[in-house]
Amino acid sequence: MLNFIEDEQNNFFIEKQFKNQKIKISFCEMCKETEPILKWNVALIVYTKRKKIEQNFNNIESTGYCGLAPLLFAKQAIIDFEEFISKVYIGKKFICIRGSDKRRRKVYEYALKPLGYNYQMLQLYGDKASKKYLIKKLY
Repeated sequence: MLNFIEDEQNNFFIEKQFKNQKIKISFCEMCKETEPILKWNVALIVYTKRKKIEQNFNNIESTGYCGLAPLLFAKQAIIDFEEFISKVYIGKKFICIRGSDKRRRKVYEYALKPLGYNYQMLQLYGDKASKKYLIKKLY
């Protein structure tokens, strides 16, 4: 099982080096205080220079060229996070994953459908409109 690091906003992340690039996968809590359901949004970035992290998260720019290894690591991180979060938080939980474009959505769907993820239209906290997410309910 991977060791997740928790930041000051109760978000969890993990980083790993691949060749001369790093992959960072972040699990951000996305819920209103009035809702009894925890929603975790997954963010994935592959980068070479640390100064580009914020820019890439905001602009959804891809810089990775390591092939499939980061995606396989991200899939394992999602599996481990499901197990970790089920032990730490009691109650209803969702993990929400959205690709930045059609090509990524298809890859994520192909990789995550066997794990129980299905597409749903959902409006998360901060979204202006409903968007298509791969969702898995953890009860």
